[in-house]
Amino acid sequence: MLKDYKKTALVFKSQIITYFEVLQYVNFISATYFNKNVKKAAIFSENRPEWIYSLYAAFDNNCVAVTIDFMSNEKEVSYILNDSKLEIVFCSQKTKEIMDKTIEHLDYKVKIVVFEDIEYKLKKSAKETNTPKEDDVSVIIYTSGTTGNPKGVMLTYGNLLFNINAVSKECEVYNSNDNVFALLPFHHIFPLLGTILIPLSLGAKITFSPSLLPADIVSTMEKEKVSIIIGVPRFYNLIKKGIEDKIKSSKIASNLFKLAKKVNSVKFSKKIFKKVHTKFGGNIKYMVTGGAKIEDETWSLFKTLGFQMIEGYGMTETSPMISFTKPDNIKIGAAGQLLQGVDVKIVDGEITVKGPNIMKGYYNREKETNDIIKDGYLYTGDLGYLDKEGFLYITGRKKEIIVLSNGKNINPSEVESVIMNITDTINEIGVFERNDTLFAIIFPNLKKINGDAQQHFKDVIDKYNKYASHYKKINGFTIVKEELPKTKLGKLKRFELQNLLTTESKKEVVQSEDEEFKIIKE
Repeated sequence: MLKDYKKTALVFKSQIITYFEVLQYVNFISATYFNKNVKKAAIFSENRPEWIYSLYAAFDNNCVAVTIDFMSNEKEVSYILNDSKLEIVFCSQKTKEIMDKTIEHLDYKVKIVVFEDIEYKLKKSAKETNTPKEDDVSVIIYTSGTTGNPKGVMLTYGNLLFNINAVSKECEVYNSNDNVFALLPFHHIFPLLGTILIPLSLGAKITFSPSLLPADIVSTMEKEKVSIIIGVPRFYNLIKKGIEDKIKSSKIASNLFKLAKKVNSVKFSKKIFKKVHTKFGGNIKYMVTGGAKIEDETWSLFKTLGFQMIEGYGMTETSPMISFTKPDNIKIGAAGQLLQGVDVKIVDGEITVKGPNIMKGYYNREKETNDIIKDGYLYTGDLGYLDKEGFLYITGRKKEIIVLSNGKNINPSEVESVIMNITDTINEIGVFERNDTLFAIIFPNLKKINGDAQQHFKDVIDKYNKYASHYKKINGFTIVKEELPKTKLGKLKRFELQNLLTTESKKEVVQSEDEEFKIIKE
């Protein structure tokens, strides 16, 4: 799975680490900390080279790697350890405190290895890692989800290899000359595959971001000339807002942007927005996005600036890709085309999928596995449709569909999208059912509002309600001062929106046409 390409593999802060050196570290960890009694090993750490070394050391020993979110608390880590009964945990000094608290409450013993405490004794030679059988489980990734306890998704080596080949060969996104930006935490399957496994399988380079501070991200991209960014919509939306503000503040930039949009040429856009590209290092080939649906407006803005954005769709249970955008065949709004070998059927509006990308099942959860995989098809829980060219469109979550007492079904994502298109003064909006009607939580962009924010959003909702079907009208809303609750990959935790409402005594009732709105005063 890993071999010496005789070139730089990793760039971590001031360190330049070659493929030969990576193999040396992997070989040492593989021989020192693994034996036939170690069947499962966890990695509980922030992004760093040792994360990669321990992952490949586990693979080398045909040992299942259990990835744990480095921001997990004691309760979350304890749940994963008790559920998986793994034998060894690799952690860092940053996560050791959580581990020390966790092991006190375990009903079995687990070995802890702190990366900073490892005393490497490297050999002068280095051997390639072993290649396990495709049917063997390679990783167990616990889903963050939006409800209930996380489940351990068992992915085989075959699952991972299918995705590696599909994205790198079929879609031709990566090559050996690429420099991939390691930005997202490795424990998720999306960055695990896109930031680690695919680049290292091809002999490409991985550049770590020293932090998540905007200044560090931009300076690293500029210095290291990264060619592929693996990000989530939230990351690109933040960049988009900054760029939009700068464009709007300059009449020349605004006119150039309008011209570039009309010309619709990547070559032309790269030329007139050369400063923007230089700020990103001047070598960006693709901006890859996943984890949640990217807004059409965000995609369109980067396209107008001369950047090529590629979106994929999938889930942890599909390791992760179901569809992916081919660089020469892009449709804004679509989540790419189905990967070859993947079969999708739309059942009552729900996307179901079958193919070599489907997980082996949930660890120790036979019932839950049978509930989601039926007759070989995995029921994604996502709503969508396929067009005649095989492009897949995602329209919402089945579990999020709001069913009112009158039998009307409402997709809250569609309502949110319509309202967001009315104004640019909303950072985030979440719609949910309350008292058998629709209610909205709004996280505003106060910098763009002149005057009273409450009256402003009352007018916005009035405008939406004027054209909305009666059962889709928003009957109340609340303004909040913080971001809406989301999963680590940026998906809205809709079931938590109700918790943002304060007590009735702290609300002020404001009348709006024929509706009643309840708004929290700032």
